[in-house]
Amino acid sequence: MIIKKRYYILNSNLILKTILFPVMLIGLNSCANIVTPPGGPIDKDPPEVLEESPPNNSTNINPKEIRIRFDEFVELNNPQQQIIISPLLKNNPEYRIRGRNLVILIDDTLREETTYVINFGAAIRDITEGNVLENYKFVFSTGDFIDSLSISGSVKNAFNYNPEKQITVSLYESFEDSAVYKKKPLYISRTDDNGRFELSNIKEGEYYIFALEDKNFNLIYDLSDERIAFKEEPLAIYPDTSLADVDLLLFQEFSRRPGIKEQKRLSKHIQKIIYSRPIDTISLQTKEAQEDRVDYLNHYLNLDTLFITQSIVKDSLNLVVEVNNVRSDTLLLSPFEEAQFELLEQPNFSKISPGNVSLKFLFSDEIEMFNAEAIKLFTKDSIPVQIDVLSNDIITNRPWSFILTADLKEGTEYKLVFLDSAFLSKSNLYYPLTTDTFNIAVAKENALGAFSINLSITDDEHQYIMQFFTSSRGEENIHFQKIINPPFIESIRLRNIPPASYQLRFIQDLSRSGYWNPGNFNIKRQPEPILYYPGTIDVRANWESEITINDFDF
Repeated sequence: MIIKKRYYILNSNLILKTILFPVMLIGLNSCANIVTPPGGPIDKDPPEVLEESPPNNSTNINPKEIRIRFDEFVELNNPQQQIIISPLLKNNPEYRIRGRNLVILIDDTLREETTYVINFGAAIRDITEGNVLENYKFVFSTGDFIDSLSISGSVKNAFNYNPEKQITVSLYESFEDSAVYKKKPLYISRTDDNGRFELSNIKEGEYYIFALEDKNFNLIYDLSDERIAFKEEPLAIYPDTSLADVDLLLFQEFSRRPGIKEQKRLSKHIQKIIYSRPIDTISLQTKEAQEDRVDYLNHYLNLDTLFITQSIVKDSLNLVVEVNNVRSDTLLLSPFEEAQFELLEQPNFSKISPGNVSLKFLFSDEIEMFNAEAIKLFTKDSIPVQIDVLSNDIITNRPWSFILTADLKEGTEYKLVFLDSAFLSKSNLYYPLTTDTFNIAVAKENALGAFSINLSITDDEHQYIMQFFTSSRGEENIHFQKIINPPFIESIRLRNIPPASYQLRFIQDLSRSGYWNPGNFNIKRQPEPILYYPGTIDVRANWESEITINDFDF
């Protein structure tokens, strides 16, 4: 009996240990993890700084370690991009989180008599709810006092003047041509969501200012698609000066060798290539051994767009393209078995405005000739209507497009007829093979609006490009454009405009190129100025809007 009782007790202890030991381990493991206590309100407060060692705004120090204690556990979010130190250090500091402490280790030689600012941006946040301690700064000086001079301003897009966020703004002590290409700046800051920036605690002196869309985060202007802004003259920063409204216009330079933004085959015969900027001259060359692979090869240039047309390619064909007398690209033309001639694009015949209207059609190959007698226009009652102009679109160098112009009456329905074989392509194909008919509905004038500009410009030194346009989701549609050579005093009336909110701008065409030119850092040229009429111009149906502009007095 005694033996059995002892055996029972031993098993009870074993069972108890077996059950309690894992439970204790779970409990200990739970204590090691930091979790949000259940219940209660959600924490919305950012971390608070309880202690700084050395104290913030200390002077005559050369710290190797900075320790900041918070009221809760914190973490760092993307410190290499969020934290900015000015003046810059050669070696990036090391950041360590130890409990509720942030430790910054500096392994660098600091400048004498210099104020340093560590701006943490949005890097510091609590680990429970992610509340951010915005723009906390730690400031110290290796000299006797803290520098208190500052510069503030904004960075805007040079074309539309929209604010640019997360752009690096830099100060250099010298304006050597190679400085922004090879050297890192002395002071840096970044723009906020409103395009605003501030460089604080600067030592007095003269500095050159730049803004850079630093895509590779190396603080150097070294990528062709990076945008830049600059001031030609140095900024004098002294105690008796105030630099609180420095505006910088950000632009992407025209490169000498424009890059290809988009390449698209419109049809078997036509390739469309859009370059990163308008180009002046272009040439295409084939290798002598490949000349017999194609029956005809033409190219047409319109500002930044190149069109290449071709007949049947018997094998792949390599084209060497020279842009602005510089070898740019090698294009590969793929072979196809048979020629093609069909209609690619036509007008939206349900939204035709009354008046003298031009209708444009795009075909899949160049138009060698057309038969005017096979192109007819009738009213709904089959009454013939005169077509004023029939032509290839040679003005914009697109011989695969066709334009007809006619005077169309408001509220009237028409039928446009292409009889068979009206068009002959360069590849000796006809369109259409059977008669094509298009129904045209012309809007009533009371469904459209009008707009008048009484314009007076007496400045006879500059040419201007006036543009009347709509903008939606970042894309612009220019409804009307006019080159203006002052002195200019005239009333411009636009009729039969679809109701919409329009904008009006005047580009100061300093280069007289007919298009907007951005700046060029190498020759220290700023972007061409653009004057925007304030707000929008609302065109309403059956209503005429009118504005008066005298020497851009808006």
